[in-house]
Parts: sequence; structure tokens; C-alpha cells
Amino acid sequence: MVTFFDEISGYWTEIADARETKKQLNFVKKHIAQLGVVLDLGCGNGRHTIPLAKAGYEVVGLDISSRLLQNARNRAAEAGAKAEFVRSDMRCLPFRSETFSAVISLDNSFGYFPTEEDALRTLKETTRTLSQKGLLTLDVFNREHMLQRHSTRKRLELPFLIFNIVKRFPKIGRLFRWREYPSFYMIQQRSFTKNGDELRDVWLFCDKKTGKVTVATHVVQLFSLAHTKALLVASGLKAESIHGNYDGSEYTANSDRLILNSCKI
Repeated sequence: MVTFFDEISGYWTEIADARETKKQLNFVKKHIAQLGVVLDLGCGNGRHTIPLAKAGYEVVGLDISSRLLQNARNRAAEAGAKAEFVRSDMRCLPFRSETFSAVISLDNSFGYFPTEEDALRTLKETTRTLSQKGLLTLDVFNREHMLQRHSTRKRLELPFLIFNIVKRFPKIGRLFRWREYPSFYMIQQRSFTKNGDELRDVWLFCDKKTGKVTVATHVVQLFSLAHTKALLVASGLKAESIHGNYDGSEYTANSDRLILNSCKI
């Protein structure tokens, strides 16, 4: 099965690498001890798995994208990192019960599900594989902040029909949400469902070398604090601490992130 991230794996690797990886890793190191085995749930190209392994953690990375996992394995070999990578659906984890001392799900890796039942199933599987004193670190977008920020921000949207004009005259792109990465340019259109439960991004990639244009639609669920806590409790987990950013700051409705450290009930 070819996944969304398989289709854009090359582009996604560069997007992911440009994110706040160092801050995310510092948060993990502060809250998770080097005891037992850690599962990096939705590990992608291994940008968290590999540095944690290099830092002395025994870590397993799991993802459903075969192309991202191959990238992760190549990177681990180049870095000399002893990390194991497993391809699987996180809704049905291929591990024995109580295998992991900690599970981390960083940078909104949790949320690519068609239904809420799938999200709940994933959390229940995570609970099953956690040891009795194990910790789940769940990091997602802060729904309230996302909706508020984008409801007040006025931004020109880019109709696809004029994309070629922008490509021919790049300066026009400054009027829109135009980003440059090492091997491509990207324009993003962002929208939300009426109830605010899903974030929908349409990405246009323009390859610098070939000029080829690729269009991809990225959809992820958004979770409020109350909703997330309810899902955790229904899965046999309880939030021990809640943070609003990778610096460990206290969560508020205006926080960029919603990060929960949870243990088994």
C-alpha cells in the first residue's frame, strides 16, 4: 500500500528536517529517562529516533511509510546509530504487551486517522504496549490556538490557475504563503472543516531541478485539550503533566502546542 507520505517522501523529508527537531528532542530528554525501550510512534525519516539512539536511548521507530523508513535506515547507517525501524499501522502495533518504558508521538504524528475510533484504537494499542510505569508523550497541534490564529489572519489565497504565473514570475509569490526548501518551492493553502476538527492543507511543490509541479492534500485531525484527555482516559491513560510548548511552559488556550505526558491509570 502506497501512503500519502510515500508519494511525497522526498519533499516531506526536507519539510520535516526544517521543523523544531532540536527543541522536541530536548523536551523528550528532559521527561524520559534512558531506561527500557522507547517507541517513536510515527517516526517518519527518523529525525527523532536516530539522535535519541545516538544519545544512548534504546529506541524503535515505527511508521507506515516504507519510503520514509528506508530513508531513516539509510540515515541511521550513515550516523552509526543503533536504532530499529518497523513498518506497521499504529492502530495495530506488532509488539508484545508492556514492551516499552515510553512511547513518543511528536510533531502531530498522531492524527492521520479517518475516524475518531481509529485514534482511540491507536491509544489503546499504545497503552497495551506500555509498561506499568511507562510514559506516553503525545504532541499535537493546539486546536484552539490554530483556529483562533487562522480566523484572524488575513492572507491572500493562491488559485491553482495562476500557479504557473507565479512560477514564471517568482516575485509575485511574495504575496502568498511561499516557502523555499533545498530542492523545491512550496505554496500552501490552509483551511479547516466547519466544526474545526480537521486541518486541510493543499500543497503545491515545484521541483527546482525539473520544474515539475506536484499537488498534494494533507489532512490531519485537530484535538482540544478536553477531547484529548477524554480519549486518553478511555484508553486507560491519565495525563500527568500538560505543556504548551517544547520549552515545558504551561499549557494555555493560546499555546502553540498541546503536549501531554500520560501514564497508565
